Amino acid sequence: MPPKPDENTAALWQQLADAQSSLIHVKIGESIMANVTVTFTITEFCLHTGISEEELNEIVGLGWLNRVRSVKQRVFDDHAAIVVQRAVRLRHELALDWHGIAVALTLMDDIAHLKQENRLLRQRLSRFVTHP
Repeated sequence: MPPKPDENTAALWQQLADAQSSLIHVKIGESIMANVTVTFTITEFCLHTGISEEELNEIVGLGWLNRVRSVKQRVFDDHAAIVVQRAVRLRHELALDWHGIAVALTLMDDIAHLKQENRLLRQRLSRFVTHP
């Protein structure tokens, strides 16, 4: 069972909401580069993703999810949370173990990369091919 939210978690969600709302108020034609990374403690990460600390330790032990090292403690970034949420969805929908999920996630990432590469190559090719 995931732990209950605490004040730190509420503050973290508020910071994320503030960061997202500040990105919404961009004028048309104005370009802003913002790179916001949210980090989670182990407790916050388990609460956010819905996995237990034991499952999290198993995933980290398999080596396909890495902790972000900080000065005070080990934390996870928002990308890791997205990966684990995808993994949990695969686990529930396909009843895979963590090893199978690692393979499935790798293949899904490869497919996404190949689709992107294919799209870019088609764009380049379209410059040389005339359409009737």
